[in-house]
Amino acid sequence: MNTQPIRILMVGGGRDSQKLLQQTIFGKDQTGEIIHTTSPDDALEALVVEKFTVCLIRATEIEPELAETVCRDAREAGIRTPIVVAMDMASEDLEQRFIDAGAMAAIPWDGSETMLLRNVVRLAVSLSKTEETLRKSNNQLVQDMVTMQDERERAISLSQEHIAMAEELELTRQELQSLNDQKSKFFSIIAHDLRSPFNALLGYTTLINQMGDKLTREQITGYSTQIHETAMRVFKLLENLLEWGRLQMDGVQTNPEQFPVLRIATRTIDALTPVAADKNISLIQDTGNIEAYADTHQADTIVRNLVNNAIKFTDDGGTVTVSAKSKDGRTVIRVTDTGQGMSEEVAANLFNLTESVSTDGTNGEKGTGLGLLLCKDLAERNNATIEVESVLGKGSTFSLTLDAHAPTIQSKNSELKAGQ
Repeated sequence: MNTQPIRILMVGGGRDSQKLLQQTIFGKDQTGEIIHTTSPDDALEALVVEKFTVCLIRATEIEPELAETVCRDAREAGIRTPIVVAMDMASEDLEQRFIDAGAMAAIPWDGSETMLLRNVVRLAVSLSKTEETLRKSNNQLVQDMVTMQDERERAISLSQEHIAMAEELELTRQELQSLNDQKSKFFSIIAHDLRSPFNALLGYTTLINQMGDKLTREQITGYSTQIHETAMRVFKLLENLLEWGRLQMDGVQTNPEQFPVLRIATRTIDALTPVAADKNISLIQDTGNIEAYADTHQADTIVRNLVNNAIKFTDDGGTVTVSAKSKDGRTVIRVTDTGQGMSEEVAANLFNLTESVSTDGTNGEKGTGLGLLLCKDLAERNNATIEVESVLGKGSTFSLTLDAHAPTIQSKNSELKAGQ
């Protein structure tokens, strides 16, 4: 059985460290290579584009930020390559910082403790091989599912149990197709909505760079405003992309608790008042003493996205209201605007990533619809629903329905029985 070549990405350190690592890891029966870089950006690009057995980062007491940045960026990008931080000092605080940032292990290494380094890297290699085995098993499982689908007609003639299995397989296929469609739309958003603003940024900055001495102060101010607005649009899109990506990788924990709706309503209005002021829009809070049970951070994200959308599609001088009421033992948070509204067709596809329904705001604000998809995912994680009622030309109302209180033991048992 041939041993897979070891590929190590070494970040930081000098040639001496690279040479010692080469001598320590690669014995007579093992082949491999070491790729060396000193830049966090180059390291992240290499981890995204190429496949490595392990990433080893040299961290110094003077500049520990290099290792922490690479670990955090790799974790946020969903990179699964094991990361080991080799520190030139013994510090439990730094070691914990690196692990919190995403490192698999952080060890002190003065360049001579080769046995310790060898054991840690071998552990990373072992984990990588285990992951590769699991990946191959998963691929085989997918192939088996396809084979079962091809035999569906024969299964129909068997017992009711086999028929149910075949139907379940068809549902799985449809879910996979839906996920594939969503993936295609997701990459379409990235390709289009990131490229367009960056083209605008490059255009304005090139113009200022080449004609800066010929432009008037008013022209420079106008270009700077456009650059700022475009950069803010890119930042908001990236925020939603990262948050949505974390949800798809189950990288976000949902921790429900009892909280007053007033808390998140006030926080949202305080944060978005400057945005509303630019369009002379009044933000109104009418939640009373209503309470809800959900993850407060995720509920806050949903309400903030809904209010931000309402501001975008409301004309100058309009109003956006955040209200709450109790209904059938649950809590309904409503975001109502006096904006341009939408047609029934647009409203029906708002929360469907495979449909392109994004429109410009009343001041030409751009959007992708990804914020609403994020709201839907967060709502489902909190046993909540989100709906929209709208009249074209008269405004819209988005309703977020949450649990009013923590589920009781009796209601949990009822849910379990209903699912059996």
